[in-house]
Parts: sequence; C-alpha cells; structure tokens
Amino acid sequence: MDPTATRSSPTGNATADHEIELTSRNVTSDRHIQPDEIEQTSLPQADGGKDAYLFLCGCFMAEAMCWVLTLPLLPFLKPRIPLSKSAQPRQISYRFTLTPTFWLYQIANILEGLGYFIPTIYLSTYAQQLGLSRLIGSLLIALVNVAAVFSQLALGYMVDRLPVSTVMLISALGSSTAAFAFWGTATSLPMLVVFALMYGAFAGGFTSTFIGMTKETIANTVGADSGTVFALFCVGRGIGAVASGPLSEALLALNEDSKYGNGGFALGSLGYGTGYGALIVFTGISALCGGLSFVGKRVKVL
Repeated sequence: MDPTATRSSPTGNATADHEIELTSRNVTSDRHIQPDEIEQTSLPQADGGKDAYLFLCGCFMAEAMCWVLTLPLLPFLKPRIPLSKSAQPRQISYRFTLTPTFWLYQIANILEGLGYFIPTIYLSTYAQQLGLSRLIGSLLIALVNVAAVFSQLALGYMVDRLPVSTVMLISALGSSTAAFAFWGTATSLPMLVVFALMYGAFAGGFTSTFIGMTKETIANTVGADSGTVFALFCVGRGIGAVASGPLSEALLALNEDSKYGNGGFALGSLGYGTGYGALIVFTGISALCGGLSFVGKRVKVL
C-alpha cells in the first residue's frame, strides 16, 4: 500500500489522488517532517528492518572477535597428561545413528530448536508495538538470558539425578506453558516479564540435557564416541536454529493480508489476536516437542 495514502488532512480523510498531488508539490518539505508529525495507521514490520540486520552483523562481529583474540593463545595450550607415543587410534563406531534412541532424541532436539530463538528475536519488537520503549524490549531479552543461566545449572543438576527424558519433559512443559499462557495473552509489561523469566528458566537450559542424551545413546553401542554423539546433537540444535528464520518469516507472512498487517496490533487484543499469533502458537508447539523422548519411553521406543 502506498504510504502516502495513509495520511490524513486537517479536515478529515483526504482521497488518495489528492494526497499524491500534495506529495508531488512538497517533496522537498517532506524531508523535514518529523516522524511524530505523521499519523501512521500501520506499525513497523515485526522483523525490525534495518535494525535487525545491524544487530545480526554485530553478533557476527562479536563472535569473530572471540576467535581472533583467542587464536594467539593456542601455542601456549598444553595437555595435562603427556600423550602416549604407543597409543593406537581407537576405532569409532557410528552404529548409534541406526538406533531409535538417537533419532528420537535428535528429532526432539531439532523440533525444540525450531522455536527456541523466536522469542529472543521478536520479543523486543512485540513490546514496542505494545507501546513500550525500545529499552524495555531489550531488558526483556536480557531477562530471558539471565533466567537461562540459572536454567542451565538447574537442568544440569537434574540430569545427573533424573532420567534425561524426564528433565526434557519438565523443560518442554514449562516453556510451552510460558508461551501459551503468558506470551499469548500478554497485553502489558508485567505479563511479558513473567513470560521472559519463565521461558528462560525452562527453555534456556535445554542444551544441558545433551550430556544425558549422549550417555543413553552410547550405552548400548560398542565403540561409540561420546564426543561425536554430543557434536551431532549440537548440529541438530543448529539445524533448528537456522531453519527457524525462514519459518518465522513465513508465519509472519500469514498475516500480511489481515486487517492488522504484518505483525500488527489491534487495541486491547491478546497476543493471539495480533500478527504474532502464529509465531506464539508455533513457539509453544515447538517447545512441547522437546518432551517427545518421555513419550517414546512410555511407548517402549527407547
């Protein structure tokens, strides 16, 4: 839709042709109009536009700096135990990739990863479209990450004492409840704060279950290497993370023709009634899929 057609004249709604004529005569003066002087009937795109790409570039630059700053230290790394000259390379078996245990854990891992990053990508924009400041949106993401730190410790502790499938179920139920019950109904800051803390507390530590998944996968496979299995679970997590980008864009596109626009809001509507509704539902379902291994044990797949 032509952005010029969304403006209003001082005396009422002007026609599109009249607005185009006014715009053509005042191109130069329009450059000096402040954003708050223009009435906007549609809200910004949910993906953040240019700011989203700048944020992504900043993340890549930070990661590159971590590698660049640590590479000069590699020559100073020494093994704690001298390597034996008579040691023979161990034959690694990949038969674990043929077991249902590995694939059930991996499928649950990938499906959970598909929706895990969606809140941290869109939560800030969601908050801004509720009328909150950009700072508040950033603080909400910070709350998710702070809660995730404690989640890593708590779920790691539970993995050492409970079956890993049970821990995965706890994570799945908690994070899906956060998405469905709090993000889906969020219309104010307190609800978003509860969602950020709860989602980070349950979903943030999901990767702590990798060690438990690895132990169960190699338990009945002779020659399986724990490092290889763990790495494959990390790859599965990465697949879910990469695929979540195009999927989230497609889910937002479902609302392009709605009366709210792409990611738009109606005054007083719940999260489900906005352009983010499909994203919220997908995040909750994806989180719930993280507990598939628990179901697999009950039906004797594991």
